[in-house]
Amino acid sequence: MHPIGIATIVVAVAIVVGVVIASVVRKAKGKPSLGSDCAGCSHAGQCNGHCCNQDQNVDWSELVAKRKEELRKKKESEDAENSDNKDNQN
Repeated sequence: MHPIGIATIVVAVAIVVGVVIASVVRKAKGKPSLGSDCAGCSHAGQCNGHCCNQDQNVDWSELVAKRKEELRKKKESEDAENSDNKDNQN
C-alpha cells in the first residue's frame, strides 16, 4: 500500500473518532447532539434551554391555552385599533 493511501485512511479514521468523541462529550454535558439545535424546532424560544421534545409528560393543553389567550388579546387590540381608525375617518 502506498504512503498516500495509508495517510488518507489514518486521517479518515481520526475524523470519525473525533466526531464520535465530540458527540459523547456534548451528550455528557447535556447539550444537543451535533447538527441538532433549536433552529429548526417548532417550539424554539419556548423551552428556556430545555428541549420540549425530550419531555415525555408535556402538558400541551396548557401551552395551547396560553397561546390561544395571547392570540385572542392580540386580535382584540387589533380590532380596537381598527375601530379607532374607522371612527377617526368618519
